Amino acid sequence: MGVHPMHAKSFLQSKTLWFNLLVGAGALFGPGGAFGHVFTPEEVGAVLGVGNIALRLVTDKKLVF
Repeated sequence: MGVHPMHAKSFLQSKTLWFNLLVGAGALFGPGGAFGHVFTPEEVGAVLGVGNIALRLVTDKKLVF
């Protein structure tokens, strides 16, 4: 792992961006109680935090479309 230049990839190729968009959309528009549980803002924030940290630690390649 090292420091990558800012122009190394388009922001649309960021796994972290897509993870955040999917979790955010699921929290806003997902069916409440689909999993038998309505998620609180604190739970959504915890998922975002843990997911972002995990992605930051393990990803170094861009998405390929």
